[in-house]
Amino acid sequence: MEVYMVASAAHYVSGKHVSHLECLSNRGDFVAFFGHLFPKILKPFWLNTRGAGIHYEDCNDLFEKSAWGHLLDLNYLTPIEKGSFPGSKLATSYLLRKPKDESATETSKKLLS
Repeated sequence: MEVYMVASAAHYVSGKHVSHLECLSNRGDFVAFFGHLFPKILKPFWLNTRGAGIHYEDCNDLFEKSAWGHLLDLNYLTPIEKGSFPGSKLATSYLLRKPKDESATETSKKLLS
């Protein structure tokens, strides 16, 4: 199983039981600041209801330094299609792939119309 977390505000993330875990965030994403982007030095002090600090483990961390916003399509998927988050498996294996079958592309266009 592959897991792609976009703009995560999760408190605990572990990739122990998945084949690939990727965490993508814009540096200016306010929501991600409460999880993925929370300053490392302060993570032990931001405790959950069980008294544990923020913990991200076995995660391929990717950041866009100058990007802002939290909307999935506008602030993440569209920029990925334009080349943001280089090195992301989500981008290189899925979102930037060209369709192998042109008829499948035409069918998709008809369904979306």
